[in-house]
Amino acid sequence: EEQTIESLLEELSKVRQELQMSEDIIDAIRTGSIDALAMQEEGETRIYTLEGAEQTYRVLVENMSEGAITLNHQGLILYSNSQFARLVNLPLHEVMGSLFTRFLHREEKDRFEDMLAEGWGHKTKGEFILQPFAAPNLHVYLSFNILEDKGQELIGMIVTNLSEQKELEKLSRAKEELSAKNTELQKINNDLDTFIYTASHDLKSPVLNIEGLVDALEEILDDGQSKEDMKQITQMIGKSVSRFKSTLLDLTEVSKVQKNFASSEETIDCEEIVQEVMLGLQHLIKQSKAEIVVDMEECSEISFSRKNFHSIVYNLLTNAIKYARQNYPPRIKIKTKRVRDYMLLSVQDNGLGIDMEMETKLFSMFQRLHTHVEGSGIGLYIVKRIMDNAGGAI
Repeated sequence: EEQTIESLLEELSKVRQELQMSEDIIDAIRTGSIDALAMQEEGETRIYTLEGAEQTYRVLVENMSEGAITLNHQGLILYSNSQFARLVNLPLHEVMGSLFTRFLHREEKDRFEDMLAEGWGHKTKGEFILQPFAAPNLHVYLSFNILEDKGQELIGMIVTNLSEQKELEKLSRAKEELSAKNTELQKINNDLDTFIYTASHDLKSPVLNIEGLVDALEEILDDGQSKEDMKQITQMIGKSVSRFKSTLLDLTEVSKVQKNFASSEETIDCEEIVQEVMLGLQHLIKQSKAEIVVDMEECSEISFSRKNFHSIVYNLLTNAIKYARQNYPPRIKIKTKRVRDYMLLSVQDNGLGIDMEMETKLFSMFQRLHTHVEGSGIGLYIVKRIMDNAGGAI
Protein backbone atom coordinates (compact mmCIF):
# COMPACT_ATOMS: atom_id res chain seq x y z
CA GLU A 1 0.00 0.00 0.00
CA GLU A 2 2.92 2.35 0.84
CA GLN A 3 4.45 1.57 -2.54
CA THR A 4 1.20 2.43 -4.29
CA ILE A 5 1.00 5.79 -2.52
CA GLU A 6 4.65 6.46 -3.32
CA SER A 7 4.14 5.55 -6.97
CA LEU A 8 1.08 7.81 -7.18
CA LEU A 9 2.99 10.67 -5.62
CA GLU A 10 5.81 10.10 -8.08
CA GLU A 11 3.38 10.13 -11.05
CA LEU A 12 1.72 13.26 -9.68
CA SER A 13 5.11 14.94 -9.47
CA LYS A 14 5.84 13.99 -13.10
CA VAL A 15 2.45 15.38 -14.24
CA ARG A 16 3.15 18.63 -12.43
CA GLN A 17 6.55 18.86 -14.11
CA GLU A 18 4.99 18.23 -17.53
CA LEU A 19 2.26 20.80 -16.85
CA GLN A 20 4.88 23.35 -15.78
CA MET A 21 6.90 22.53 -18.89
CA SER A 22 3.78 23.05 -21.08
CA GLU A 23 3.07 26.38 -19.45
CA ASP A 24 6.71 27.43 -19.93
CA ILE A 25 6.50 26.46 -23.62
CA ILE A 26 3.27 28.46 -24.10
CA ASP A 27 4.80 31.49 -22.39
CA ALA A 28 7.92 31.09 -24.53
CA ILE A 29 5.82 31.02 -27.71
CA ARG A 30 3.84 34.06 -26.61
CA THR A 31 6.96 36.10 -25.77
CA GLY A 32 8.92 34.96 -28.82
CA SER A 33 11.62 33.14 -26.84
CA ILE A 34 11.41 30.05 -29.09
CA ASP A 35 10.94 29.73 -32.84
CA ALA A 36 9.93 26.07 -33.22
CA LEU A 37 7.85 23.40 -31.55
CA ALA A 38 8.06 19.61 -32.10
CA MET A 39 4.82 17.67 -31.69
CA GLN A 40 4.00 13.97 -31.97
CA GLU A 41 1.11 13.40 -34.35
CA GLU A 42 0.04 9.92 -35.47
CA GLY A 43 3.44 8.45 -34.59
CA GLU A 44 5.35 11.15 -36.47
CA THR A 45 7.26 14.11 -35.15
CA ARG A 46 6.11 17.35 -36.75
CA ILE A 47 7.97 20.61 -36.40
CA TYR A 48 5.91 23.80 -36.16
CA THR A 49 8.13 26.82 -36.58
CA LEU A 50 7.72 30.41 -35.61
CA GLU A 51 10.94 31.26 -37.38
CA GLY A 52 11.29 34.85 -38.48
CA ALA A 53 8.37 36.06 -36.38
CA GLU A 54 9.25 39.32 -34.76
CA GLN A 55 8.67 39.69 -31.05
CA THR A 56 6.86 42.99 -31.63
CA TYR A 57 4.45 41.18 -33.97
CA ARG A 58 3.77 38.52 -31.36
CA VAL A 59 3.17 41.17 -28.72
CA LEU A 60 0.76 42.88 -31.13
CA VAL A 61 -1.19 39.65 -31.68
CA GLU A 62 -1.20 38.92 -27.96
CA ASN A 63 -2.67 42.33 -27.19
CA MET A 64 -5.31 42.34 -29.92
CA SER A 65 -8.92 42.95 -28.85
CA GLU A 66 -9.90 40.07 -31.16
CA GLY A 67 -9.13 36.43 -30.72
CA ALA A 68 -6.37 35.09 -33.00
CA ILE A 69 -5.77 31.38 -33.60
CA THR A 70 -4.15 29.06 -36.14
CA LEU A 71 -5.72 25.75 -37.19
CA ASN A 72 -4.52 22.68 -39.03
CA HIS A 73 -6.58 20.70 -41.53
CA GLN A 74 -8.39 18.87 -38.75
CA GLY A 75 -9.44 22.14 -37.08
CA LEU A 76 -6.94 21.62 -34.23
CA ILE A 77 -5.86 24.83 -32.50
CA LEU A 78 -2.07 25.11 -32.83
CA TYR A 79 -1.83 28.62 -31.48
CA SER A 80 -4.18 30.93 -29.60
CA ASN A 81 -3.71 34.38 -28.19
CA SER A 82 -4.92 35.23 -24.69
CA GLN A 83 -7.96 37.12 -25.95
CA PHE A 84 -9.49 33.99 -27.52
CA ALA A 85 -8.86 32.10 -24.28
CA ARG A 86 -10.74 34.86 -22.45
CA LEU A 87 -13.61 34.62 -24.95
CA VAL A 88 -14.07 30.90 -24.27
CA ASN A 89 -13.47 31.40 -20.55
CA LEU A 90 -10.65 28.82 -20.25
CA PRO A 91 -6.94 28.89 -19.40
CA LEU A 92 -4.74 29.22 -22.47
CA HIS A 93 -3.14 25.79 -22.02
CA GLU A 94 -6.59 24.16 -22.25
CA VAL A 95 -7.32 25.95 -25.50
CA MET A 96 -4.09 24.95 -27.27
CA GLY A 97 -4.40 21.53 -28.84
CA SER A 98 -8.23 21.50 -28.71
CA LEU A 99 -10.49 21.18 -31.71
CA PHE A 100 -12.09 24.54 -32.47
CA THR A 101 -15.53 22.89 -32.71
CA ARG A 102 -15.25 22.24 -28.97
CA PHE A 103 -16.09 25.90 -28.45
CA LEU A 104 -18.98 26.13 -30.94
CA HIS A 105 -22.68 25.73 -30.32
CA ARG A 106 -23.69 22.22 -31.37
CA GLU A 107 -25.93 23.53 -34.16
CA GLU A 108 -23.01 25.45 -35.66
CA LYS A 109 -20.46 22.63 -35.89
CA ASP A 110 -21.43 21.21 -39.28
CA ARG A 111 -21.54 24.67 -40.83
CA PHE A 112 -18.10 25.42 -39.42
CA GLU A 113 -16.69 22.17 -40.86
CA ASP A 114 -18.02 23.20 -44.28
CA MET A 115 -16.54 26.66 -43.90
CA LEU A 116 -13.18 25.25 -42.80
CA ALA A 117 -13.07 23.00 -45.88
CA GLU A 118 -13.91 26.00 -48.03
CA GLY A 119 -11.30 28.12 -46.27
CA TRP A 120 -8.42 26.09 -47.69
CA GLY A 121 -9.35 27.32 -51.17
CA HIS A 122 -9.92 31.01 -50.53
CA LYS A 123 -10.64 33.56 -47.82
CA THR A 124 -13.93 32.96 -46.06
CA LYS A 125 -15.85 34.58 -43.23
CA GLY A 126 -19.11 34.27 -41.36
CA GLU A 127 -21.02 34.67 -38.11
CA PHE A 128 -21.17 31.88 -35.55
CA ILE A 129 -22.28 31.28 -31.97
CA LEU A 130 -19.44 30.57 -29.57
CA GLN A 131 -20.18 28.49 -26.47
CA PRO A 132 -17.70 29.48 -23.73
CA PHE A 133 -17.15 27.34 -20.68
CA ALA A 134 -19.64 28.18 -17.90
CA ALA A 135 -20.58 31.50 -19.54
CA PRO A 136 -23.32 32.85 -21.84
CA ASN A 137 -23.08 32.20 -25.58
CA LEU A 138 -21.35 34.80 -27.74
CA HIS A 139 -22.06 35.95 -31.28
CA VAL A 140 -18.71 36.04 -33.09
CA TYR A 141 -17.44 36.84 -36.57
CA LEU A 142 -14.83 34.43 -37.95
CA SER A 143 -12.44 35.49 -40.69
CA PHE A 144 -10.26 32.80 -42.34
CA ASN A 145 -6.91 33.38 -44.06
CA ILE A 146 -4.54 30.78 -45.47
CA LEU A 147 -1.05 30.84 -43.93
CA GLU A 148 2.06 28.99 -45.13
CA ASP A 149 4.89 27.81 -42.93
CA LYS A 150 7.73 26.13 -44.82
CA GLY A 151 5.38 24.60 -47.35
CA GLN A 152 2.79 23.60 -44.76
CA GLU A 153 -0.62 25.28 -45.00
CA LEU A 154 -2.40 26.50 -41.90
CA ILE A 155 -5.53 28.55 -41.34
CA GLY A 156 -5.19 31.84 -39.53
CA MET A 157 -8.48 32.88 -37.99
CA ILE A 158 -9.53 36.15 -36.39
CA VAL A 159 -12.42 35.87 -33.91
CA THR A 160 -14.35 39.11 -33.35
CA ASN A 161 -16.87 39.32 -30.51
CA LEU A 162 -20.15 40.70 -31.90
CA SER A 163 -22.21 40.32 -28.73
CA GLU A 164 -22.03 43.99 -27.74
CA GLN A 165 -22.84 45.01 -31.30
CA LYS A 166 -25.79 42.57 -31.36
CA GLU A 167 -27.10 44.02 -28.12
CA LEU A 168 -26.80 47.55 -29.53
CA GLU A 169 -28.62 46.44 -32.70
CA LYS A 170 -31.31 44.83 -30.56
CA LEU A 171 -31.71 48.00 -28.51
CA SER A 172 -31.76 50.08 -31.69
CA ARG A 173 -34.49 47.88 -33.20
CA ALA A 174 -36.47 48.06 -29.97
CA LYS A 175 -36.12 51.85 -29.97
CA GLU A 176 -37.27 52.06 -33.59
CA GLU A 177 -40.23 49.77 -32.87
CA LEU A 178 -41.15 51.82 -29.83
CA SER A 179 -40.92 55.04 -31.83
CA ALA A 180 -43.12 53.53 -34.57
CA LYS A 181 -45.63 52.35 -31.95
CA ASN A 182 -45.68 55.82 -30.36
CA THR A 183 -46.25 57.42 -33.76
CA GLU A 184 -49.01 54.93 -34.49
CA LEU A 185 -50.55 55.54 -31.06
CA GLN A 186 -50.49 59.29 -31.66
CA LYS A 187 -52.17 58.74 -35.04
CA ILE A 188 -54.83 56.52 -33.43
CA ASN A 189 -55.43 59.11 -30.71
CA ASN A 190 -55.84 61.84 -33.33
CA ASP A 191 -58.17 59.61 -35.34
CA LEU A 192 -60.10 58.78 -32.18
CA ASP A 193 -60.61 62.48 -31.46
CA THR A 194 -61.90 62.94 -35.00
CA PHE A 195 -64.03 59.83 -34.68
CA ILE A 196 -65.68 61.00 -31.44
CA TYR A 197 -66.32 64.51 -32.79
CA THR A 198 -67.71 63.23 -36.09
CA ALA A 199 -69.80 60.53 -34.46
CA SER A 200 -71.42 63.03 -32.09
CA HIS A 201 -71.91 65.60 -34.88
CA ASP A 202 -73.17 63.23 -37.60
CA LEU A 203 -75.49 61.33 -35.27
CA LYS A 204 -76.78 64.47 -33.56
CA SER A 205 -78.01 66.01 -36.81
CA PRO A 206 -80.42 63.23 -37.94
CA VAL A 207 -81.63 62.69 -34.36
CA LEU A 208 -82.55 66.39 -34.00
CA ASN A 209 -84.14 66.29 -37.44
CA ILE A 210 -86.27 63.26 -36.51
CA GLU A 211 -87.21 64.93 -33.23
CA GLY A 212 -88.40 68.04 -35.09
CA LEU A 213 -90.35 66.00 -37.63
CA VAL A 214 -92.07 64.02 -34.87
CA ASP A 215 -93.16 67.33 -33.28
CA ALA A 216 -94.47 68.49 -36.66
CA LEU A 217 -96.34 65.21 -37.10
CA GLU A 218 -97.99 65.64 -33.71
CA GLU A 219 -99.17 69.12 -34.71
CA ILE A 220 -100.62 67.74 -37.96
CA LEU A 221 -102.51 65.06 -36.03
CA ASP A 222 -103.81 67.61 -33.51
CA ASP A 223 -104.97 69.99 -36.27
CA GLY A 224 -106.52 67.19 -38.33
CA GLN A 225 -104.55 68.11 -41.47
CA SER A 226 -104.62 66.05 -44.66
CA LYS A 227 -103.04 62.64 -45.17
CA GLU A 228 -100.83 64.21 -47.84
CA ASP A 229 -99.16 66.40 -45.21
CA MET A 230 -98.70 63.35 -42.96
CA LYS A 231 -97.21 61.35 -45.84
CA GLN A 232 -94.72 64.12 -46.59
CA ILE A 233 -93.62 64.24 -42.93
CA THR A 234 -93.25 60.44 -42.69
CA GLN A 235 -91.17 60.42 -45.88
CA MET A 236 -88.87 63.02 -44.38
CA ILE A 237 -88.61 60.96 -41.19
CA GLY A 238 -87.73 57.92 -43.32
CA LYS A 239 -84.94 59.84 -45.04
CA SER A 240 -83.55 60.99 -41.68
CA VAL A 241 -83.63 57.42 -40.38
CA SER A 242 -81.82 56.23 -43.54
CA ARG A 243 -79.17 58.89 -43.02
CA PHE A 244 -78.90 57.83 -39.38
CA LYS A 245 -78.40 54.17 -40.40
CA SER A 246 -75.88 55.14 -43.09
CA THR A 247 -73.86 57.16 -40.57
CA LEU A 248 -73.92 54.25 -38.14
CA LEU A 249 -72.62 51.89 -40.85
CA ASP A 250 -69.83 54.32 -41.75
CA LEU A 251 -68.82 54.67 -38.12
CA THR A 252 -68.88 50.87 -37.73
CA GLU A 253 -66.49 50.48 -40.67
CA VAL A 254 -64.15 53.08 -39.17
CA SER A 255 -64.24 51.43 -35.75
CA LYS A 256 -63.19 48.13 -37.34
CA VAL A 257 -60.16 49.81 -38.87
CA GLN A 258 -59.41 51.61 -35.58
CA LYS A 259 -59.24 48.24 -33.84
CA ASN A 260 -56.87 46.88 -36.48
CA PHE A 261 -59.63 44.63 -37.75
CA ALA A 262 -57.34 42.05 -39.41
CA SER A 263 -58.14 38.94 -41.38
CA SER A 264 -55.85 35.97 -41.90
CA GLU A 265 -53.68 35.97 -45.01
CA GLU A 266 -54.13 33.43 -47.78
CA THR A 267 -53.15 33.07 -51.42
CA ILE A 268 -55.83 34.97 -53.30
CA ASP A 269 -56.74 35.30 -56.99
CA CYS A 270 -56.81 39.07 -57.48
CA GLU A 271 -58.76 39.04 -60.73
CA GLU A 272 -61.42 36.79 -59.21
CA ILE A 273 -61.96 39.29 -56.38
CA VAL A 274 -62.07 42.23 -58.81
CA GLN A 275 -64.79 40.43 -60.77
CA GLU A 276 -66.71 39.85 -57.52
CA VAL A 277 -66.53 43.58 -56.71
CA MET A 278 -67.63 44.52 -60.24
CA LEU A 279 -70.58 42.14 -59.97
CA GLY A 280 -71.64 43.81 -56.73
CA LEU A 281 -71.37 47.25 -58.39
CA GLN A 282 -73.11 46.16 -61.60
CA HIS A 283 -76.01 48.61 -61.17
CA LEU A 284 -73.63 51.56 -60.61
CA ILE A 285 -71.45 50.48 -63.56
CA LYS A 286 -74.45 50.27 -65.93
CA GLN A 287 -75.92 53.52 -64.65
CA SER A 288 -72.67 55.42 -65.24
CA LYS A 289 -71.90 53.56 -68.52
CA ALA A 290 -68.43 52.84 -67.15
CA GLU A 291 -65.96 50.84 -69.22
CA ILE A 292 -63.55 48.81 -67.08
CA VAL A 293 -60.40 47.05 -68.31
CA VAL A 294 -58.77 44.51 -66.01
CA ASP A 295 -55.11 43.55 -66.65
CA MET A 296 -53.66 41.16 -64.08
CA GLU A 297 -51.65 38.78 -66.25
CA GLU A 298 -48.27 39.90 -64.86
CA CYS A 299 -49.27 39.36 -61.22
CA SER A 300 -52.55 37.63 -60.47
CA GLU A 301 -51.91 36.03 -57.06
CA ILE A 302 -50.72 37.40 -53.74
CA SER A 303 -50.67 36.34 -50.09
CA PHE A 304 -53.11 38.80 -48.50
CA SER A 305 -56.36 39.04 -46.58
CA ARG A 306 -59.19 38.29 -49.01
CA LYS A 307 -61.64 40.54 -47.13
CA ASN A 308 -59.19 43.46 -47.02
CA PHE A 309 -58.26 43.14 -50.72
CA HIS A 310 -61.99 43.16 -51.55
CA SER A 311 -62.40 46.33 -49.46
CA ILE A 312 -59.45 48.05 -51.21
CA VAL A 313 -60.75 47.28 -54.71
CA TYR A 314 -64.33 48.20 -53.74
CA ASN A 315 -63.37 51.63 -52.39
CA LEU A 316 -60.97 52.52 -55.23
CA LEU A 317 -63.34 51.34 -57.97
CA THR A 318 -66.35 53.08 -56.37
CA ASN A 319 -64.39 56.34 -56.24
CA ALA A 320 -63.32 55.96 -59.88
CA ILE A 321 -66.98 55.63 -60.93
CA LYS A 322 -68.45 58.25 -58.59
CA TYR A 323 -65.96 61.02 -59.33
CA ALA A 324 -66.35 60.98 -63.12
CA ARG A 325 -66.34 64.18 -65.16
CA GLN A 326 -69.73 65.39 -66.28
CA ASN A 327 -70.78 64.02 -69.70
CA TYR A 328 -67.73 61.72 -69.77
CA PRO A 329 -68.50 58.06 -69.06
CA PRO A 330 -65.84 56.58 -66.74
CA ARG A 331 -62.94 54.76 -68.43
CA ILE A 332 -61.21 52.71 -65.77
CA LYS A 333 -58.15 50.44 -65.92
CA ILE A 334 -57.33 48.09 -63.04
CA LYS A 335 -53.83 46.64 -63.32
CA THR A 336 -51.37 44.69 -61.21
CA LYS A 337 -47.64 44.20 -61.74
CA ARG A 338 -44.65 42.96 -59.79
CA VAL A 339 -42.28 45.63 -58.44
CA ARG A 340 -39.38 44.00 -56.60
CA ASP A 341 -40.90 42.14 -53.63
CA TYR A 342 -44.25 43.91 -53.88
CA MET A 343 -47.36 43.76 -56.00
CA LEU A 344 -48.43 47.15 -57.38
CA LEU A 345 -52.18 47.59 -57.79
CA SER A 346 -53.22 50.64 -59.81
CA VAL A 347 -56.72 51.96 -60.55
CA GLN A 348 -56.56 54.59 -63.30
CA ASP A 349 -59.53 56.62 -64.54
CA ASN A 350 -60.45 59.67 -66.65
CA GLY A 351 -62.34 61.39 -63.85
CA LEU A 352 -61.97 64.59 -61.87
CA GLY A 353 -58.53 63.71 -60.53
CA ILE A 354 -56.91 64.77 -57.28
CA ASP A 355 -55.35 68.09 -56.30
CA MET A 356 -52.05 66.90 -54.81
CA GLU A 357 -51.82 70.09 -52.74
CA MET A 358 -54.62 68.50 -50.71
CA GLU A 359 -52.66 65.25 -50.30
CA THR A 360 -52.42 65.62 -46.49
CA LYS A 361 -56.24 65.60 -46.26
CA LEU A 362 -56.70 62.86 -48.83
CA PHE A 363 -56.47 59.93 -46.41
CA SER A 364 -57.95 61.63 -43.34
CA MET A 365 -61.15 60.36 -41.79
CA PHE A 366 -64.35 61.97 -43.13
CA GLN A 367 -62.38 64.33 -45.43
CA ARG A 368 -63.83 64.91 -48.91
CA LEU A 369 -62.16 66.80 -51.77
CA HIS A 370 -65.27 66.80 -54.02
CA THR A 371 -68.40 67.64 -52.06
CA HIS A 372 -70.86 67.73 -55.01
CA VAL A 373 -70.90 63.91 -55.06
CA GLU A 374 -72.61 61.93 -52.32
CA GLY A 375 -70.15 60.16 -50.03
CA SER A 376 -68.93 59.69 -46.46
CA GLY A 377 -65.21 60.48 -46.78
CA ILE A 378 -64.01 57.24 -45.22
CA GLY A 379 -63.16 55.13 -48.32
CA LEU A 380 -59.54 56.21 -48.81
CA TYR A 381 -59.03 56.38 -45.05
CA ILE A 382 -59.99 52.70 -44.77
CA VAL A 383 -57.71 51.75 -47.69
CA LYS A 384 -54.80 53.65 -46.14
CA ARG A 385 -55.28 51.99 -42.75
CA ILE A 386 -55.49 48.52 -44.31
CA MET A 387 -52.25 49.14 -46.23
CA ASP A 388 -50.47 50.54 -43.16
CA ASN A 389 -51.47 47.51 -41.10
CA ALA A 390 -50.27 45.17 -43.87
CA GLY A 391 -46.89 46.92 -44.25
CA GLY A 392 -47.80 48.34 -47.67
CA ALA A 393 -48.30 51.84 -49.03
CA ILE A 394 -50.75 53.88 -51.06
